[in-house]
Amino acid sequence: MMHTGRSFPFVTTAVRTIFRTHLKAISIAVVIFCTAISSPRAQHNPVDLCSKAKTSLTTYRPATSVQTDSSIDVRYYGLSLQIFTSPNLLRGSVTVVSVSMKDSLNSFFYNFSNTLTVDSVTSSGSPVSFTHSLGRLTVTPDTMLNKGDASGITVHYHGVPDATGFGSFVFDEINGRPSVWTLSEPYGAMDWFPCKNTPSDKADSSDMMIRCSESMTPVSNGSLVSVLVNGDGTHTYHWKNSYSIAQYLISLAVSDFAEFFFNHYYTATEFFPVENYLYPETFAGIDSLLLKTNDMLDIFSGLFGPYPFIREKYGHAEFGRLGGMEHQTISSMGVFNEDIMAHELAHQWFGDKITCRDWQDIWLNEGFAVYSEALYNEFEYGMDAYNNFLRLRMANAKLAQGTVYVQDIKSIQEIFSGSRSYAKGCVILHMLRGVLGDSLYFKTLHTYANDTSLAYGTAVTSDFREVAEEVSG
Repeated sequence: MMHTGRSFPFVTTAVRTIFRTHLKAISIAVVIFCTAISSPRAQHNPVDLCSKAKTSLTTYRPATSVQTDSSIDVRYYGLSLQIFTSPNLLRGSVTVVSVSMKDSLNSFFYNFSNTLTVDSVTSSGSPVSFTHSLGRLTVTPDTMLNKGDASGITVHYHGVPDATGFGSFVFDEINGRPSVWTLSEPYGAMDWFPCKNTPSDKADSSDMMIRCSESMTPVSNGSLVSVLVNGDGTHTYHWKNSYSIAQYLISLAVSDFAEFFFNHYYTATEFFPVENYLYPETFAGIDSLLLKTNDMLDIFSGLFGPYPFIREKYGHAEFGRLGGMEHQTISSMGVFNEDIMAHELAHQWFGDKITCRDWQDIWLNEGFAVYSEALYNEFEYGMDAYNNFLRLRMANAKLAQGTVYVQDIKSIQEIFSGSRSYAKGCVILHMLRGVLGDSLYFKTLHTYANDTSLAYGTAVTSDFREVAEEVSG
């Protein structure tokens, strides 16, 4: 039950009557309780777990090594992957469809790690000339492309990806069981599939087909289309995403998962599934915590507009990093508590639906998600909870150096600075609320999240500023 002294802006009385959650549990796995799960109301000071997960670094590719090809516009990614865990090996056949942005285009390139071996590149089944060097897969089509012409190529490759950044592609072992997972933000997508490695170019849709041992369940973005049993001890899951998506939000998680599904009703009769995939030893005892996702969806839908991927799903897939990552429709989670769950869910609006156009403006993702944690605390537990949450973020924000606009995007520590991109970004939004007053402020957030020129696309800080100016006058 939600405890709040404040009504939801932009929600009609009729909708409010069905705002309380209607639950239909589909499946519950009862397994051994894991004491590693955090207290649901634990506060994480000074840096939230999402930020912590993104500042525990291995290696990374600086921005200078991931320059992208402005002569093409990516429209589609189709990944067909086979995962082996004994020994570790990834085999991929990835189709990328792009449109030429200029006339007389003889060749173009995708970002793709040289750690992986390219076996061939084809177009409509026929070989295409290519070179693969210095993290670039350069393709020379048989015919020259003019502006607006589409080119679809399929890259066939194999190898063991480097786990750069935050673990872009990891063959892991969790409590004795294989666990394969990805976290590609910001530059890691090129470590495991050919792509245009920038958030500014979102594909219109994507597919993920994962073949693996029948003992493992592969999870990815969008809706599950089919499961094919191959007859050789493997099965293939086909996940389809029908919304625009940035390359770093394409993900997979593969392990021996326990499953806990329920439905989120956004009207009296309409719903979408909430699907949770957890390691079995983690799962028991947190079903009530997972069900809090319904309250979060109610609150954020009331404030920001309908859940952005309402035709598909939302859910959580456990992975091997202590933190969370907002993979589109299926957040990767290494720890569970209400704050981090609210944070990753809020990213579905701010980060996934509207994605920062470049990493300099990452606060539009992270500051908004942290502030949404504050809003969840307010609407679920009252103003004291909101104020207590903000006090911690204010203290952390005072440690920030420089503005929230990131000057050095070669440094992952700078991009994901907990005090600046997260805490200071949150406090800026708190400050704006004080300047505008609640009515104009919540109207600004709602208008920004639903601006047709930004929704399912990208934004920079000036876009948000212009919305705030327009709403407030």
